[in-house]
Amino acid sequence: TPLVDDAYISLRYSQRLLQGHGLTWNDVRPAAEGYTNLLWVLICAGLGALGMNLETGARLLGVVTTTASIAAVAAQVYRDYPKKVKFLSALVGCLALCLSAPIVVWAQAGLEQSLLAALLAWVAYFGIHWVSATRGNRFDADVMGILLGLAVLARADGALFTALFYGGAV
Repeated sequence: TPLVDDAYISLRYSQRLLQGHGLTWNDVRPAAEGYTNLLWVLICAGLGALGMNLETGARLLGVVTTTASIAAVAAQVYRDYPKKVKFLSALVGCLALCLSAPIVVWAQAGLEQSLLAALLAWVAYFGIHWVSATRGNRFDADVMGILLGLAVLARADGALFTALFYGGAV
């Protein structure tokens, strides 16, 4: 199945970057920024530089980042649920996500939503631990900062999520 048509916008920028033209759509100057997902474009270009077909790379990246989101949910449940129910709860939560049609569709759409979801899921994992710690763990705060910085690079609305996470933490 083909990727979602908007995915080809990002892949065009990745392709032009790989060809040495920079992050441009065509050779017209001045160049206009036509993407809102710099991190996705750069990662796809990186996979292309490794010899991977860009469409395949975008699809693989979507599946990997969706898997990372599901792993964050499992880690959260497994860390914080009572011992008697943690395995079953994590299993049910992960299976529910894996069997959700929108999750499956967006995982292979070739767009950056799965990357943003993975980053935010892991921010939530570290954020919940950071907020619930009695004196706040510096490591958790640092990891949250790095992940939220990547979220800003992944999508323009990553800045909104960053403000919301830090506002909620304060």
